[in-house]
Amino acid sequence: MSELDIGMTFPDYFMGLMRSKISSHKVLRDVLLKARKVKAEEAVSMGIVDSVWDGPGETVEAALKLGEELGMRKWHGEVYAEIRKDSLQEACHVLGLLAKGVVVARL
Repeated sequence: MSELDIGMTFPDYFMGLMRSKISSHKVLRDVLLKARKVKAEEAVSMGIVDSVWDGPGETVEAALKLGEELGMRKWHGEVYAEIRKDSLQEACHVLGLLAKGVVVARL
């Protein structure tokens, strides 16, 4: 059921996230203003989500595995966070998560 169906607007941070994740203006319009349902596999092919899993257990397992893989890279957390915030600028701005600009890790 969409927000249109229940008579509710989207929070501003969610609108920012949707605009960041759905690059096609037509698809964005269809999802927001026509309540188009996007199936999981279609969301992957559109780049809205990275992967889909059969249930909550598999999803948590995949998330933990990804976290472990990223952790093994020994990247600097603040640098990673700033790049991530820059990739979702509109949603982060609404949430007050302001980018610091250039961050250089001190190794």
